[in-house]
Amino acid sequence: MRAIAEAVLERMIRLGLIWRLRPGRVASVGADGTVRVLHDGDTEPIPVVSMVGPVAVGARVFVVKSPPAGNHIVGWVARPSMLPVWARKTAEPENRTVGFVPDPQLVLPIPAGGTYALLGSVWFRSTITADFKARLVFSAGSGSVRWSADGPSLADPTKPELGLVFDNAAVALSGTGGFQRAWVQGTVIANGPATLTLEWAQNTLDAASSTFVLRDSWLRLEPIR
Repeated sequence: MRAIAEAVLERMIRLGLIWRLRPGRVASVGADGTVRVLHDGDTEPIPVVSMVGPVAVGARVFVVKSPPAGNHIVGWVARPSMLPVWARKTAEPENRTVGFVPDPQLVLPIPAGGTYALLGSVWFRSTITADFKARLVFSAGSGSVRWSADGPSLADPTKPELGLVFDNAAVALSGTGGFQRAWVQGTVIANGPATLTLEWAQNTLDAASSTFVLRDSWLRLEPIR
């Protein structure tokens, strides 16, 4: 029996029919759902089938290679962090232009591809002439953003307005010369590790006055599973 078993094993090895478990990183996810993984130590990604549901670019996974059945993702090398990601303002640089300025502190590092809930409170100060506008953009990596800001209306700064925007589109809010705030909420879909940055400016040029995003403004991302 042992001789038969050894002969069968030798034949399977010769035919490449022995399954192997290999770690790798998701290299791409096509529009048609095709997933390609680059195995550790290889130079070319290969097509695989995910048995763990949707995966994102950059995810570390285990792939079972079992010819002739194919290559299948069967688990995670390391799951993305489940901890919320925070960003908070501690300084107040000014902007006197209508050109968007990336806020150096309201930057959210996204640890891995996936879907995240976005929350925040943005406090700002601007004049009635200048008003205020802001947008969220991926400064590294790629993905999509759908978010809204609930703040003072341009038409009537005493009344609230809810502005819904997509990706790097901007929302404009009223300035009154004093402190104003906007509640932020939305959904962020990242294709892999990335950073998401709040950019802001005057909505209408008022170079004689300054526009600020104030201290203790904050943004928060939390994975949606």
